[in-house]
Amino acid sequence: MLSVLAASFVAPLHNAPHSNSCLCLLRRRFKELDVERNGVMDPEHLFPVIIELTNSESWAVTDAHCRQFAHIFDEDGDGRIDLSEFEKLVRFCVIMSALDDVEIPDDEEIKGGWSEEKE
Repeated sequence: MLSVLAASFVAPLHNAPHSNSCLCLLRRRFKELDVERNGVMDPEHLFPVIIELTNSESWAVTDAHCRQFAHIFDEDGDGRIDLSEFEKLVRFCVIMSALDDVEIPDDEEIKGGWSEEKE
């Protein structure tokens, strides 16, 4: 799924998750979403980034989803997402999207690979 996500946003995260360009991109995106310019985002401000990172349609993401993401990544319990928490949220979404592309073998394939029978 990484291939279909916004390349300008995801590629630096995937290629160099600790690079300066990646951090600059995250900070710039955070500033764009921080509409109140107070260094934190309320859950409803996560709506566009969740849609973008999960490649979802806008109708598929609800306010409840945004509140759940905020609750999960809100480390200090203030009900908002700061830059550090935002970085973790974005990395999580990128990793989950990448895992979505991984083909998981079924039980029979797993058993066949671990068979102790000798031919």
